[in-house]
Amino acid sequence: DGNLIIGTAGHGIDFSATADAGGTGVTMSNELLDDYEEGTWTPLAGGSSGATVSQAGYYVRVGTMVTVWGFVRRTAGGSNNVDIEQLPYQANEECVFIPIRWWYGSGTAMHRIMGEIRNNESHVRLYKQTGTLTDATDSYFTWGEVSNGYDAQFSFHCSYRVD
Repeated sequence: DGNLIIGTAGHGIDFSATADAGGTGVTMSNELLDDYEEGTWTPLAGGSSGATVSQAGYYVRVGTMVTVWGFVRRTAGGSNNVDIEQLPYQANEECVFIPIRWWYGSGTAMHRIMGEIRNNESHVRLYKQTGTLTDATDSYFTWGEVSNGYDAQFSFHCSYRVD
């Protein structure tokens, strides 16, 4: 039907006939595209005793890079740290920082927090930053900070490296 099928693991489309990357300090290490995948995944807001109201996720993997988009809505409950769990792949790099939009209630109150994916993990840890630009403090974002009677809604997207 016209599709190119790679029938053996470790093989792919070889781009070595194209010009290598140029420029100072640029080193090319691979010109073989050996993986492509896209699909849906189910993100989960972990650490809460509340109930998940809705969630949705979509991902694309090209080679060793995965990009995820996700949305989680959950009722607040408890005081544990907020995590977004069940990423489609485990990360293969030390840290990835992700801007995450958090809103509650009617959507008029909005706060920005950061997410971090650590090496060999498949979940996002959420942090908030307090203080000033020159004297900031990072701390875990907890469900106790959401327990204002509203559902918590998180939307995010990020890219990270995998094996």
